[in-house]
Amino acid sequence: MTGVKLPVRRDRTRICFTDPAARCSVAAALAFMLVFTPHNALAEISMNSKLPSEPIVRTVLVGTAWDRADAKVEPDADTPSTPQCKLYTVRNTKIPGAGLVMFALDTEGRLMAKTGDLVGLANLLRTCIPEDAATWAQVISRYTDALLPQVIEANDKSRAEDLAAAGATDVAPKMRKTSHGTELDYYVSRPVSRYSRVRAVVPTSGPVKIDEQAIVIR
Repeated sequence: MTGVKLPVRRDRTRICFTDPAARCSVAAALAFMLVFTPHNALAEISMNSKLPSEPIVRTVLVGTAWDRADAKVEPDADTPSTPQCKLYTVRNTKIPGAGLVMFALDTEGRLMAKTGDLVGLANLLRTCIPEDAATWAQVISRYTDALLPQVIEANDKSRAEDLAAAGATDVAPKMRKTSHGTELDYYVSRPVSRYSRVRAVVPTSGPVKIDEQAIVIR
């Protein structure tokens, strides 16, 4: 019996990357990448695609005196991003008590706001953050103080009792619309039981205006 040469099916996926003349489908190319790219590398690509560009990070760090190698950028876990903007935090891995630097990017990846930028903060609130008194108070607090004072809410019974001793009977953050913008009235706490009352105005245009008064607990 004479030998019969069976047809051999060529692997089109491999041909895509070994034979420049081969015609490849996009699906075949993607299949090759998924099969032959290590899982860890894919995870790293996915994570890095969510982070801002290096020039943006260096701009955000101006004025901090932090070494870039010590600064870790992460999505803001406490204030989720929205379709209009992406929010991030930067922490110093070598100085745990240095606090956080906050910043936000618009849909084009441009810097919208960072810690200490009251004009950018006002734009961030007006454009991206849902209108809620506690949420706005928290964002203002985080973007104006790197040590992140805690906004006191109505269910914080321990701090509410402390403030009640100083005459504050309703500590829940409040928001009021006016013809000039949005007014907020809230309380914050810092380490070692330092309390303050904050009145903030987010105008229809221009920077956030903040008036903070310390409260003495006796």
